[in-house]
Amino acid sequence: MGFSLNYLYAAMLCFGLFLGAETSRAALISVYEFNNTTTDSVRGAAGVGTFVGTTSYVPGMIGNGLAFNGSSYLVAPVVGGGLSALSISAWVKFNSNTSWATIVKNWGESSSGAFHLGLDNATGKISDYITSSGGTLTATDSSTITTGQWYHVVTTFNGSANRHTLYVNGVSKASVSASGTLTALGTKMSMGAKLNDSQNSPATVNTGYLNGVLDDVSFYNEELSAAQISSLYNNGLSGIGAVPEPSAPSLLAVGLGGWAILRRRQRTF
Repeated sequence: MGFSLNYLYAAMLCFGLFLGAETSRAALISVYEFNNTTTDSVRGAAGVGTFVGTTSYVPGMIGNGLAFNGSSYLVAPVVGGGLSALSISAWVKFNSNTSWATIVKNWGESSSGAFHLGLDNATGKISDYITSSGGTLTATDSSTITTGQWYHVVTTFNGSANRHTLYVNGVSKASVSASGTLTALGTKMSMGAKLNDSQNSPATVNTGYLNGVLDDVSFYNEELSAAQISSLYNNGLSGIGAVPEPSAPSLLAVGLGGWAILRRRQRTF
């Protein structure tokens, strides 16, 4: 009997750890780590980005980051269209307070898209605009950025819960009602600048070139919780990127509980 139970507890350990890992990974669509490659580092939903103009790899928040010089940008296949939940996480350092400076956008000159994450006009405040079947809405931080400083920015959308929230450095800064599913513009998204409506070149109005550095830009097909966002922020401060992803504590606890029982029984016998 004890022998069989030992196997059971060992199985609990493996099963809990496996489920915890798989559940934490399930939400990640793609991540751009920018450690010397534009390849979608984890999954193929977004895909390889294409540089336009002069960009370079420089020390980032986690390993390397991608530096934009104020006239360069990156184009990649868009994610988020048709989703009822989406989260975007990015580390960004603004070298200058450029009007509408772009972190990542799926937006045009006269047409809105799924997301518009960056600085809000010339205010120096971080904002994200979204377009869903419930309309176009924005969440804006009330604080002005400091140039030369790293920021962890996360925007979340949950159409079922009627919520769009902006986080900066692990803290919720603004939340507005937003329902339905995200409405994407075309098939592309961009980092470092906004594209035109046809998505074949930068917008001629409010281009929003970024003079700064991006690192660990990641996309999730769910609304990350405040605890997961805090974990991403604190991990980043310790040099740990979006991979591994935020854990699933309850499932991991199942496995660790099995391990503890197994250890106790081994000492008993």
